[in-house]
Amino acid sequence: MRRPSAGGPPLHESLLLAVTATLDQVVVRRRHRELGYALAGAVLLDLERTGRVEVRPDEVLVRDYSAAADPVADALLERMVLAERALGARAWLERAADGALSAVRAQLLEAGRLTRVRSSRFGLFPVVGHLPSEPREAARLAALVRADPRAGGPDPAAQVLATLLAAARLGPAMGCGAAPRTPCAPPVAVVAGDLSRAVASACVPLVFGG
Repeated sequence: MRRPSAGGPPLHESLLLAVTATLDQVVVRRRHRELGYALAGAVLLDLERTGRVEVRPDEVLVRDYSAAADPVADALLERMVLAERALGARAWLERAADGALSAVRAQLLEAGRLTRVRSSRFGLFPVVGHLPSEPREAARLAALVRADPRAGGPDPAAQVLATLLAAARLGPAMGCGAAPRTPCAPPVAVVAGDLSRAVASACVPLVFGG
């Protein structure tokens, strides 16, 4: 898998637009924890591809202390800069996952790329959701994420998103498979592996003894 270039839209914005173009609003609400982890992984890789951090197998090192242009990525970078010691990718994913969905969603709403909509479930229960303001563009992103990498000339950024979604257990729902895409560039492989383990730990059903 080729690494995505440092240019282009943030990975986390593209990921959320692709998800909202594909999944039912109720499904998004039900799978918000997994989605939060996938978005956190995308933010971390945004910092890596722009040279702000270096992702190693056992730690994430800050390499550029200047502010990131993207507010969501900059907020995570600031937390890394202020941390008392270097942490691994999984630790940062666990710290960033809870607020990732609301932060990325708010950013897209402010930019006018997401629209808040109201609907009803079974004609009774009101549901507030979000849809892409440019549905054709979001559908194009989703199609790129679902594309088979063996078909030739896959989009590098879309393949990274597919890998993150698969690692977060959202691949089947998105139509891009149940396993992370391989082979991955080393930073993507590290983040996807730690993401898969973090989701497995955080989203395992709780079983209470009788």
